[in-house]
Amino acid sequence: MVANDRPIGPPGPEGPTAKDLRLGQESCGREIFTAMPVRPRGKAVSVMAKGRSAEHYLVWHTISVDDREAAFGVAGDGPPLVFLHGWALTHRTYRRALRRLVDQGVRVYAPALPGLGGTAELPREDRSLAGYAQWLDRFMATVGIGLPGLVRDSSAAASSSAAPWLAAGMPVSARVEVLLKAMTLDEKVGQMDQQLVTTLTDPNSASCGDNGFNLPNAACMQKILIDQHVGSVLAGGTNNPIDTTSNGGVGNTGFDWANEYNIIQQFAIKNSRLHIPLVFGVDAVHGFGHPWQAPLFPQSIGMGATWDPAAAQAGGTVTANALRATGWVWDFAPVQDLARDNRWGRTYETWAEEPALSAAMGAANVTGLQTAGQGGALNVAATIKHFAGYSQSVNGHDRNEALLPLSYLQSVILPSYAGGIGAGAGAVMVDSGSINAVPATASHYLLTDILRKQMGFKGVVISDYQDVPALQSAYHTASDLPGAIADAVNAGVDMSMEVFAPDQWQNAILQDVRTGKISRARIDQAVRRILTMKFQLGLFDQPCVSDPSKPCVDANAADAAVTAGRGETLKQRRNPSHCCVTAATRFRCHRRARSLSPVQAPTR
Repeated sequence: MVANDRPIGPPGPEGPTAKDLRLGQESCGREIFTAMPVRPRGKAVSVMAKGRSAEHYLVWHTISVDDREAAFGVAGDGPPLVFLHGWALTHRTYRRALRRLVDQGVRVYAPALPGLGGTAELPREDRSLAGYAQWLDRFMATVGIGLPGLVRDSSAAASSSAAPWLAAGMPVSARVEVLLKAMTLDEKVGQMDQQLVTTLTDPNSASCGDNGFNLPNAACMQKILIDQHVGSVLAGGTNNPIDTTSNGGVGNTGFDWANEYNIIQQFAIKNSRLHIPLVFGVDAVHGFGHPWQAPLFPQSIGMGATWDPAAAQAGGTVTANALRATGWVWDFAPVQDLARDNRWGRTYETWAEEPALSAAMGAANVTGLQTAGQGGALNVAATIKHFAGYSQSVNGHDRNEALLPLSYLQSVILPSYAGGIGAGAGAVMVDSGSINAVPATASHYLLTDILRKQMGFKGVVISDYQDVPALQSAYHTASDLPGAIADAVNAGVDMSMEVFAPDQWQNAILQDVRTGKISRARIDQAVRRILTMKFQLGLFDQPCVSDPSKPCVDANAADAAVTAGRGETLKQRRNPSHCCVTAATRFRCHRRARSLSPVQAPTR
């Protein structure tokens, strides 16, 4: 609700009453409910809309004119109606507020003010507050609009009647659109911000910084997830949870990962206005390598040396089962960079130096990772990284400059990424370096012209760790954080791995929208992609969304799921004409791949 308003009371069984619709009359003064249609562009707007379904909702916003505020409620998933009420506003100011909405293409139903037209739907002789409320009561009953629980009480989860996006039978695209229309700008840009999970578990409520993966701190969760509307969290490479059993356990078990997920996710769903779940990201490149006793597979360079895509797919499937059991279902893998410079320190994360081999292995791994969950289990999103040419730095250093002829980029570098993208990967992570003096994070050519238009990628583009602020602090291509965010978002970044200071992200990107550096259409485009991924992962269909008192995942079953397969050996198919093992080096090799992977010698 807006400032100075008290929550709307729950509607009775017959629909909202006149009393329910008085919206804080005591504190706000005189409210006026809409009854008179504005005639935008010379065309009258029909007031009544009979025969509509009951899947409607009403979300309240504010608009400022002449330093005064008016509130308006938007009814969606039906006629684009707007109901206005204001307090202590002059007719001139009120008309400006209405005109601003009309200019934005919104159909406005306004109070009976001179020059704003008329309608027979409301008796002209009854323009009292009670008369407007009674008319609106009848109108809402006719079109099937109810006042949703999500507006009345943010501590209760939304129902599908109050929040149509929760109707599991609707197509994902329809669920996304109806939710997007219900969101405020602040809520939208929060979805584009990813923060470290340790900022939610800092025991110091004042700092809420990176001070260990402890039990969640409610004050920090409120500050980051609710006040700043953050939509995603990640666990860094060294972030492992403490014991959450209170029984002196070792910590970092499948149970601990699932328990942390449940506590944080339940808090976000219960306390946010629209109850939008978070998406949790983690690096699981060759198995879910964080939890204790989780099975690990050979590093990707070793898998690539087998020339066996089936092995990469099997590894992806096992990894996905561990991830979905804990709720951390956004996997920042596979790495589709090519190993063509032995100076580069992350060669072991790649599949090979050969584009065709890397593409095939990556496609298979994505297929395994994104195998659909069974029995209502969550799905997993794979992430192709680091787009593009990350491994080709001029000096072999990480996160550095690459100088690549465009013919080499197109014919050698891009096909490896295309394999994973073609397999349907849900996300792409951007190269932390630059290509031909342009930071990849700010390259419209790379992220839009090539990735979107040429390669046809439809999913979420996320920056790497702190790479958006790096446009200001490291590359110096932007003079401040708002400039860095505008460059990245307009280039094609949908979500920034900010990791710290969500208030700075929120303030900076909102400034960009106000100044026109980022359009609202671009914000909607990015958030639409993020919400689509969340729906596809099944996050909106978890038990905790309809009832926040229920766990989102079964933490008691997580240990068994995470450690499944630990006692088994991944059997690699061997082609005798291509593979060999030498006793002297203990390496498995492939002449065409020219890639080496250590094979563990038997213990004696």
